[in-house]
Amino acid sequence: EGREVMLRAAAKKSDPRVSLVFFLILLLFAVVIYIVVTSLSQPPAELPPEPEEAEIIPQEEPIPDEEPAEPEPEPIVIPPEYEKFIGTVIMIDPGPGGDQFGAEAGGWSEKDIVAPMAEKLRELLIYRGFTVLFTHEEDENVFNEIPEIIASSDAALFVSLHANTFTDESVSGFQVFYDAESNPSRKLASIITEEVKMAGFKTRTYRDEKYYVLSSNEIPSVLVETGFMTNEADLRNLTDEGYRENLMTALAAGILRYTEENILEG
Repeated sequence: EGREVMLRAAAKKSDPRVSLVFFLILLLFAVVIYIVVTSLSQPPAELPPEPEEAEIIPQEEPIPDEEPAEPEPEPIVIPPEYEKFIGTVIMIDPGPGGDQFGAEAGGWSEKDIVAPMAEKLRELLIYRGFTVLFTHEEDENVFNEIPEIIASSDAALFVSLHANTFTDESVSGFQVFYDAESNPSRKLASIITEEVKMAGFKTRTYRDEKYYVLSSNEIPSVLVETGFMTNEADLRNLTDEGYRENLMTALAAGILRYTEENILEG
C-alpha cells in the first residue's frame, strides 16, 4: 500500500504541463544566452569620424578710408584799390588774455567781447592788403611784454581793443585814447573817431591818457574802448555779431584812411 502511494505521487509530479513550462523556461533562457553571446562576439560599431577642423584663414583688417584732406584756403584776392597797402603791418592787441578777463558786467567778460572783434578787424584789414599781427595769438597774458613785442616788429601802427565800464550806467559810447606826447597817435585817434561817427555810431571825444601800452611805443598807438559794458544798450550791442562787424568795419576804415594820408603819402 505504501509503495502504491509513492507511485501515485511520482505520477503526479510528472504532469506534462509542468514539463512544458519547464521546457519553455529553458528555451527562453537559451535564447537570452544566445543573444548575449552573439552581441558580445560582434565587433563594436565604428564611430563616425570626427569632422576635420576647418582651416582658419586670418582676415585682413580693412584699411580705413583716408580722411579727405582739408581743402586749402583760397588765396585772398586783394582788390586793386587796396594793393597800395600790401606790406603795411598793423599790430593789434586783442584785449585781456590768460588769467586776465578784464572788465565784467551783465554776465560778460571783456575778454569774451573783445576777442571776436579783434578777429573780425584782422579779417577786414587783411582783405584790404594789410599784414596783421596780434600781440598774442594764444589765450595768454602778455600785458607787460606789449612794448617789447611792438618794438621787435615792423608794425606801422598799434591798436589796442577794449570794452569799458563806469559807475554811472548811463555813460555809453565808443572812445579812443592816445598819448599826448605823440602827435601821430593823436591824429590816428582823431581819424578813427571821425570814421566811426560817420558810420552812425555814438562816439565820445578822443582824449589823451597815460596808458602803459601807449606811452612806451615809438609808433602811432591808440587804445580803443568799443563801448561801456555797464550800459545796457552798449552791452546789448557789443554782444551782437552784426553790430560788432559794422563797428570793426568803421574802425578798419579809420586805420586805412590814416595809413593812406600819413604813412603812404608821408
